[in-house]
Amino acid sequence: MAKFNFNLRNPGKLSVCPIYLIIRYSNLKLVYPTGERMPPEFWNKSNQRAKIIKSYPDGTYLNERLGEIERTAMTVVRTFSLDNDGSVPSISELRKELDIAFGKEVNLKGLSFFDFIEKFIEEAPLRTNLSTGKPLSRGTLQIYKHTYTLLKEYSQYRKVVLDFRDINQDFYYDFVEFLKLHRELSNNTIGKHIRTIKVFLNDATERGVNKYLSYRSKKFRLESEYNEKIYLTEKELDEIFKTDFSDLKRLDRVRDLFLVGCWTGLRFSDLAKLNETNLDEGYLKIRTQKTDEEVIIPIHPVVQEILDKYKSEFLPNVISNAKMNAYLKEVMIRIPSLVEPINRKVTKSGRVIVEKARKCDLVTVHTARRSFATNQYLSGFPTISIMKITGHRTESSFLEYIKVTPKENAELLKKHWEDQIKAI
Repeated sequence: MAKFNFNLRNPGKLSVCPIYLIIRYSNLKLVYPTGERMPPEFWNKSNQRAKIIKSYPDGTYLNERLGEIERTAMTVVRTFSLDNDGSVPSISELRKELDIAFGKEVNLKGLSFFDFIEKFIEEAPLRTNLSTGKPLSRGTLQIYKHTYTLLKEYSQYRKVVLDFRDINQDFYYDFVEFLKLHRELSNNTIGKHIRTIKVFLNDATERGVNKYLSYRSKKFRLESEYNEKIYLTEKELDEIFKTDFSDLKRLDRVRDLFLVGCWTGLRFSDLAKLNETNLDEGYLKIRTQKTDEEVIIPIHPVVQEILDKYKSEFLPNVISNAKMNAYLKEVMIRIPSLVEPINRKVTKSGRVIVEKARKCDLVTVHTARRSFATNQYLSGFPTISIMKITGHRTESSFLEYIKVTPKENAELLKKHWEDQIKAI
């Protein structure tokens, strides 16, 4: 049986919050915008309705409206089941039926390609990840916006007005060429934007806005390239920690924040949220943004020294991902061991080749999290326990994530055998 609830979005951040309807049924969850808004201080969380008080005269009307919305949604679910031999709708089917019931579907008809994407992005914060049932992450929303920006740039560069009928194989080849030559993007990044375009088009097709299906061709995709990712060893992390950056405070602060990531395994988005409320008797406790799961991490001595350094400030303020990556390049070039060239496998023109590169040029914000996972794995710490911190759901995806050379694997096995002999 379906369950219907109402919730406010971001009640702690907005003075007037949108109200959305949550429908749970058959292990599925749809978050649907009601179009209604209200100040969060007048919301009664226990009965999921507005408070009926003199200081909020709109409460009675709003509650009547929410009642109407709930009854309509119940009718939609029941009618779908009756019309389809008792089967339940998919999330996209239910959203479409609700759009029709509330008169929204009519508004989508005739929307241009770009107008539809704008509406899609506008609605995206209220959508859920179908695999997790949780709201879409900030990173996903940023990808949507970036893909839209690139499509607009392409349209202006080619002096064409794109519409649904134009998104065919010819567009695909030309758009990929544009991103490679004029934006100098890698195949992996281009592939990410192609996948996002298909997300837009799938939604438009399901909602009856698009009828052109060339984008579903198997050729409408880009093979990913293999680019060997690096991690920093514990010895290299110690060298970074001991390097004096007092002459440049901005680099000093970026270095410290990066090291916290290296010894906690937290994502950049979670580092940005850390404050003194996350401290708990020698541990850091945080509910991660991406998976919405509580993670408990012991405070490493390096992290403790950094916390002591900033005291009331707790940690340096997090800057943008792009700016932090730029500053990290300046930090790492000061570390002698990272300036030495290393061999790195990359894909060029479909072939995996080995090229020389400096480790200092390859470090990014995400290197911190990869370094944590790899170093803990090499130390012999149980894989399942590391995954509890990194948030990897399967061991196979975790093992693809860590970066261990054949020699390091051999040394790990050697140490395992030595420990077994000592235990006899």
